[in-house]
Amino acid sequence: MDRLGLGAEAMLEANPALLYCSLPGFASDDPRAAVAAWEGVIGAATASYESRAGGDPHYTAVPLASNFAAFAAVNSVVAALIARERTGRGQRIETPLFDAMFEAFGGRGERAVGGPPRPQVPPGNPGGDPLGGGFYRCADDRWVQLIVLRPRHFDWFAARFFPSGWAEEGLADRERLRAEPALTAELRARLTTLFRTRDSWEWERLVNEAGTPLCVCRTTREWLHDEHARATRAVVTLDDPELGPMAQAGFPVALTASRPDDPEPRHALDADRASILAELATHAATPHAAASEPLRGALDARTRDRHHADLGGPDRGTRARGVRRGRRQDQRHLGRRHVAPAREQRQAVAAPRPPLRRGARRALAAG
Repeated sequence: MDRLGLGAEAMLEANPALLYCSLPGFASDDPRAAVAAWEGVIGAATASYESRAGGDPHYTAVPLASNFAAFAAVNSVVAALIARERTGRGQRIETPLFDAMFEAFGGRGERAVGGPPRPQVPPGNPGGDPLGGGFYRCADDRWVQLIVLRPRHFDWFAARFFPSGWAEEGLADRERLRAEPALTAELRARLTTLFRTRDSWEWERLVNEAGTPLCVCRTTREWLHDEHARATRAVVTLDDPELGPMAQAGFPVALTASRPDDPEPRHALDADRASILAELATHAATPHAAASEPLRGALDARTRDRHHADLGGPDRGTRARGVRRGRRQDQRHLGRRHVAPAREQRQAVAAPRPPLRRGARRALAAG
């Protein structure tokens, strides 16, 4: 865009109220800034193709880096819009795909600088879960996915479905399973046989009744017409301007007290030109209050809107990269804006911490 004269600097000079968002592969101050942002390049750079079982890398066609960069960019744009309503100033927002991939890693990317590497999953467990979670074929030749997200999920499944004698052999002992690859391999072999004793739909019903997550692996067509997906609005029907009524992905999460508005179908190309131009004209004619000081962060003076959970919040990706690579933590957030140094940005958004409760103080002292 700089080569075409449409870069952030030129555009913000022409219109200081503009929000200029870019999603490059690597940050503009990264030595790899000129490298193309192909998903394969980002996957290799972030080691996201490594095998959890220590074998050959596993490639995925899912554009994870692009998706998570889009999520981060949307949040940054909303924050910048709030700031523009208050100050009239635009911003340059940069959301590198490389940084955004650490949103996808979450806690798996966390490691203390100089600490031991993340332990590999025992090679005897190709499913990657020492507690037996993974995919299994059932009596009807369909596959199910057993999901053991929490220790209680394993305990509930073991208590309900493990045959007599398995516990005495240590197959229900979570600590031994994590420490003994041979025991993990034996558990998986027995679960493979166990799941062959019932149809997939029966397993889904029984295991979910026990409290452990398990689902039948459905085709896209099956999912789009699934009764549960329709009832929860995970699948909705919209009237597409070209294709007519069609089933599409809806809401993956539904809250009881605040259900989302009905989604709208996509708009035809160029259908919103007139309304967009009218809105831009309205904004241009509306004067903004003059700012009393330079804008340092997208949510200046809104300190409660920025979260600093471990590997979470606006600076999650860069902090994770610093932890994992052992580099200096520069605290740049995902939706970065090169206006003020990182230290000034941190001072602008720093909020005083509330005093610790008595129990928390005792816990810290004991630790």
